[in-house]
Amino acid sequence: MINKYEFNIYKLINILILLMCFLSPFEVSCISSLRLFVRLLLVFIALISIIYIIINKKIEVTNQRFLLFVLFVIPAFLSFIGMTYVELFNPNGFYFDNALLDTCGRSINYISLALFIYIAFSLKKYYFYKNFDNEAIIKYYWLGCFIAILFCLWQFISMYTGLIPFPFDTRDYIHSVGDNMKKLLPGRLTGISSEPSYIVPVIYDYIILSYIYFNNNLKRIFVFLGLFCLFFTLSGSACFEFVLLTICFYSYMTLSFFSNLREKVTFKSMLIWGILTIIIVSSFILFNYLNNGIIALFLTRLINVTGSGRFRTFVLPFIVSVNSNFVNMLFGHGVKSFILLANFFNEDVTSNSLYPDIFWEHGLIGLFGILLYIFLILKSIIFKQLTPRRNMIILFITHFLIASFYRSDFASTRSFIIIMIITILYEKERVRSCFISNYFNPKETIKNYTMINKKES
Repeated sequence: MINKYEFNIYKLINILILLMCFLSPFEVSCISSLRLFVRLLLVFIALISIIYIIINKKIEVTNQRFLLFVLFVIPAFLSFIGMTYVELFNPNGFYFDNALLDTCGRSINYISLALFIYIAFSLKKYYFYKNFDNEAIIKYYWLGCFIAILFCLWQFISMYTGLIPFPFDTRDYIHSVGDNMKKLLPGRLTGISSEPSYIVPVIYDYIILSYIYFNNNLKRIFVFLGLFCLFFTLSGSACFEFVLLTICFYSYMTLSFFSNLREKVTFKSMLIWGILTIIIVSSFILFNYLNNGIIALFLTRLINVTGSGRFRTFVLPFIVSVNSNFVNMLFGHGVKSFILLANFFNEDVTSNSLYPDIFWEHGLIGLFGILLYIFLILKSIIFKQLTPRRNMIILFITHFLIASFYRSDFASTRSFIIIMIITILYEKERVRSCFISNYFNPKETIKNYTMINKKES
């Protein structure tokens, strides 16, 4: 039994965790005060987490969550070995102007995220949010994504009708198009995010959660709203991920069917697979016919991509590290060390991808940790009978891997919440493989929660 004092601590922690999940889609908001509030809230949760640990006098984590901590958080702290090496020996002329000030903010952020993961996972159920386990994290994150979608719709109405003026200043202008196109498309949807590439991953999160968690009628409405906003971001990143997600999911379904020929395959799954086959084949034929060899043109641009600034930024950390020393290649150059490349080359070098960012800051250990964690989860569910929860895990993992090519926000709360969602769903899949299309229904949630608890006990 917990006393009243402990219960109040739990209640406060529950409110803060769910509030953090709700606000995390706005961590890259164009509203500076909102960005600051989200970051301060994370630090405050970390401080409350320390009180929680003191009250409980012990740390309880499952093997899966311990693995999550080891492979995601530990490499961030090991990178201080690489940072120390940089400060002592200045390899390739790299050095921090002021190591303490340059890395202090990111270090506090990592510590706060580590404590946030622990506190969110350590409560077996939410005392305040009665009868719900930590899937409440997923529900409140979806609510935050839904509010972000509403801001996108508000911006669309303002942009195309002039009604209900959108008061927020974002990078919604369209690059490299003619005047006629600008008249037809006055801008890109960003919501209250600073730019389209910030809102695109959030929209994909929203679409995946809406597709899995709601019944057919609500699903169609919510997914349509997400796809509508995704299209009007007019983002190359959105198109890039949509194509890759479609191809990856189609490939997974194809391999799954052929590896489970003796098992029962539902008519619905076969219908989806057939429709995707027709769409993919027809799209390649149609694009190639209408645009006089657009596939060849695409391949030519792909070959010449080495001349782009983004590609240079992508490969630069790998090249410099390989030609540098073993210590920094293994442990990285330290948190927030991407600024070293900008100082060294006397130009603005911005990380647009998670992979070179993690490799440069956390080394091979950090990059290998992420890929190993994802591999271990996929290994246990791939090629098994399709269920909504397994679909959701695979979609989120694929989405995370693809979005990491065009967004480098690993140190953000949103990225860690996505990893937490994958972990929560994976743990539940191991306890009880079931369909979860009604988990946003409170009565259904309570029933499933009770059944899972009986299994665990």
